[in-house]
Amino acid sequence: MEKRALLAIVLSIAVIYVFSFLNPTETKNVSVPSETATATPTPAVTVPAVQPTSDLKPTSAVDAAKQKDVTVDTDLYTAVFTSKGAALKSVTLKEYREQNTPTARMVTLGDTSDPAVMTFKTRAPEFNLPEGAFFLSDTDSVSLAGSDKKQLVFTYISDNGLSFRKVYSFTGDSYGIGLETQVINSGIASFTGTLQEVISYPAQLKPDESRYDASGSYLYIDNDLKHDKQKDILNSPKTYNNNILWAGFANKYFLTAILAENNSIASVELKKNQSGYLESIISSSRLSLPPGQSAVVANRLFVGPKDIDILKAQGSALEQSLDLGWFSVIAKPLLYSLKFFYQYVGNYGVAIIIITVILKVIFFPLTYKSYQS
Repeated sequence: MEKRALLAIVLSIAVIYVFSFLNPTETKNVSVPSETATATPTPAVTVPAVQPTSDLKPTSAVDAAKQKDVTVDTDLYTAVFTSKGAALKSVTLKEYREQNTPTARMVTLGDTSDPAVMTFKTRAPEFNLPEGAFFLSDTDSVSLAGSDKKQLVFTYISDNGLSFRKVYSFTGDSYGIGLETQVINSGIASFTGTLQEVISYPAQLKPDESRYDASGSYLYIDNDLKHDKQKDILNSPKTYNNNILWAGFANKYFLTAILAENNSIASVELKKNQSGYLESIISSSRLSLPPGQSAVVANRLFVGPKDIDILKAQGSALEQSLDLGWFSVIAKPLLYSLKFFYQYVGNYGVAIIIITVILKVIFFPLTYKSYQS
């Protein structure tokens, strides 16, 4: 009896794996670094800077008073960016609602009412970029659909000869966002330092969340997923270095992350800030900027659902953020199977019934023999 039960378990796992291999999910072609490659972080490419023109003047407090939010509207989401830190304030997901009713509010990630909660704001303390500096945007709104591609550019010009440009790149039908942060030295002095992108998030669970929820910081480093809960970071700030493919914050259903391009993430520091929120501080390698030179740090961003197909399409092993625990070896093939049948029936309940019937049919001989014994 025990041998038959063990054999049934082994065969069930084998069948599930064979099914997932025979029915692979379709993903978008994305050019990304190999997950298994062992690489050492390298500095961002330094190239000659464009010579400044006479109309480039330092961004002043008067400029900051004129700033306003910039809205980006795509097929999948509506994002609100702010000139303060050239950061993201919120993302409203058009295909996800807070309740399973057509009239329920769409899910919004971020908090537009609290200025302390900003995502992807830029810091560069060694380059004398002020905390919360106000950038100038090149437009008031961006709208695109389908395969359209557009950009949003924020610029800050300091009084020490350094200019900062953040270039966000969007595609109408993708959750992925490109980000290039450029530093141009038009002065007479040399500078050395790092560029930092910061993700802020609550320090405690929301009232409707339980201690079993998987909220917190996530990183993929050295081909391994690292998860730090909010309470763990409060008790002990942490720093991770080398071979970081991506870093971000996730709850049970959604993820906000920065993905490295060409080893652009040198380190990630997790800590509590002065406003009481937790921060993931993602730093580049050290940049050296002699007069007349510039540097570019390229990353990719993701703000969206933890759907395994969507995550996998982003590359950089982002699907590893979907942590299914000890039973991942069984759960992931079942999840692929569930999504496969959902493509045809359009109902997860029916898809579950189909998978249950298939498994019952496959294991009927073993079940029948066990009853006979």
